[in-house]
Amino acid sequence: MPDIMRKSLVTATTALVVAVLSTACGSDVPSPETQRLPSGTAAPQADHDEQAVAFARQLIPHLGEVRDLAKLVPSRSTNAAVLDLAARIGRSQTPDIQQLMRWLLMWGVEYVPDTNKEAVRQLQQVDDAQFDRVWTQMTIERHERAIAVAKTQLENGGNPAVRQFAQKIVDTRQAEIDEMRNLA
Repeated sequence: MPDIMRKSLVTATTALVVAVLSTACGSDVPSPETQRLPSGTAAPQADHDEQAVAFARQLIPHLGEVRDLAKLVPSRSTNAAVLDLAARIGRSQTPDIQQLMRWLLMWGVEYVPDTNKEAVRQLQQVDDAQFDRVWTQMTIERHERAIAVAKTQLENGGNPAVRQFAQKIVDTRQAEIDEMRNLA
């Protein structure tokens, strides 16, 4: 297949995935031409490195899984602090996923998100008395994995915008972990 056709196919496929993911997350995503980066985030360089691609591909499933776990909390928890934290965590995942997907699209990288829902199924099986503790434990584990992925990007990545985003992941997820540990 000629290179131009391959790039067009990759761009179309990635745009479709971004649109489907955005719809599934319940928010609208503007076209790639009109999308804006979060304030304080520099535009990624068109000349990206493989570390940035690996970072995005590894982080998207973590963020999606945490978002899906947070969606279970309102129907299962009565703890106001857990409800508040889960709502904030759930809201923060979608824009981060969208940012990573936009970068992959801009870089012409094909990506289809992993749709593994095993953690959600496990959490659904937990009895209500244990729900808050198990949700917190599962979310901390996923945040720790996201932080590890972000730290690898910080150590090895060359793209300044992606490194800035990785630092944000480390800072925000660590603060959320600290908050979750204080809930116990």
